[in-house]
Amino acid sequence: MRLIRFVLLLVVVGVACARPIAPLPPAPVPSPTPAPPISFPRDAGPHDALTEWWYYTGHLQSDRDGSLYGFEFTVFQAQRQGAPTGYLAHFAISDITGQRFSHQAHTTQTGSLGAFPLNVDGWTLSTDGTGTADAIAADMQPGPGAEPPFGLRLTLADQKPPALHQKASCGCTR
Repeated sequence: MRLIRFVLLLVVVGVACARPIAPLPPAPVPSPTPAPPISFPRDAGPHDALTEWWYYTGHLQSDRDGSLYGFEFTVFQAQRQGAPTGYLAHFAISDITGQRFSHQAHTTQTGSLGAFPLNVDGWTLSTDGTGTADAIAADMQPGPGAEPPFGLRLTLADQKPPALHQKASCGCTR
């Protein structure tokens, strides 16, 4: 038992008398990666990216009877190595006046990167070719979630310049 105490005392004294460890050098500050230049209408369409989406929401009012509606139309593109490009489109209408909500989703796959117009099982998203207007055409089929089924034919013209949204990147590599 005395031997264990003596060895333990030597270890404690040895650690206490050791030189302090030098601090780590400061980490280099990464410089931001500049956003690539964008050009419309070229950059409005699909890119070679794992996941990409086009998202439209808005408020509508019927010219016929003044009824109020909200709409959402989204197309998601997903690419994985060795698999066909997949598309999921979601279309929803909120009938504010009638207090009803209808929605449906469509899916499709292609063998390669798509281009405008995107056609997801009959629902289309297209541009006017100048990059200043988009067109949506979609019709719900009667069934669960789509009671009543709605249709949508919209041409949406830009009122503001495009804005680039991208995740932050530090230019770091691992």
